[in-house]
Amino acid sequence: PGSVAAALHYLAHCKGRRLWVFGDMGELGEGSAHYHQKMGELALSLGIDKVFTVGTLSVHTANAFGPNATHFDTK
Repeated sequence: PGSVAAALHYLAHCKGRRLWVFGDMGELGEGSAHYHQKMGELALSLGIDKVFTVGTLSVHTANAFGPNATHFDTK
C-alpha cells in the first residue's frame, strides 16, 4: 500500500486528466480488502479523475472511489 499511495500522490500532481489503472495487491494477506478500500478513498481524496480496476480484491478500490470507477473481474 505504501508504494501505491506514493504513486497516487505523484499522479495527483500531474497535469491533464489523471487516470489510474489498478490491479489486486495479492501479497497483503489478512486485511487485504481494507487496504484496497483505503487506496480507493485516497485516490478520491487526491482528485484522481477516473479509476479502472481489475481483480477480485480491487473491487473494494472501485467501490470506495465511487461512480468514476470501472471494475473488471478479469483481464
